[in-house]
Amino acid sequence: MKIKITTNQILKVLEILSWIIFIGLCIEAGGIIVNTFISLFINPDGVENFWKGKEYLSSLYQYDYGYFMVVAIIMCIVAILKTILNICLQK
Repeated sequence: MKIKITTNQILKVLEILSWIIFIGLCIEAGGIIVNTFISLFINPDGVENFWKGKEYLSSLYQYDYGYFMVVAIIMCIVAILKTILNICLQK
């Protein structure tokens, strides 16, 4: 007994994987945006745990608030663009 895999089945599996990746990228982008907002306006002590435990962002925050803001905004833009790219590739 052979199981025949069709092109439509493969495309459905790839579509489901693409949606899973999209949801993960949305969560990552949202986390970075929320973390940026909290670190800049609510709790500056949260910078220590800003992004995957990288300590250089907290030292950058202590060195210059403006530089930290630029790096955080660039991180947000990159995360959003990764999500948009995934949407474009789904079509």
